[in-house]
Amino acid sequence: MLSDTIPIAQNTIGIEFDCKVCVPGLHTACDSNFLVTIMNCGEFRVYKLKKPSSCPQAYCFGKKPYER
Repeated sequence: MLSDTIPIAQNTIGIEFDCKVCVPGLHTACDSNFLVTIMNCGEFRVYKLKKPSSCPQAYCFGKKPYER
């Protein structure tokens, strides 16, 4: 779950931002966290993601907030 705001402003185009991602656990919304890099490219965003540290971890993208 992304904890920071995705850069969307016109003056942020072409700039990389380090944003905090939370890894939800069985009993908490954020067991651990790490940084990913996001670049605003105007009409789209580029994400530099780290390899998941264990199975079964994955990245999910969408507009809905994380639901348990």
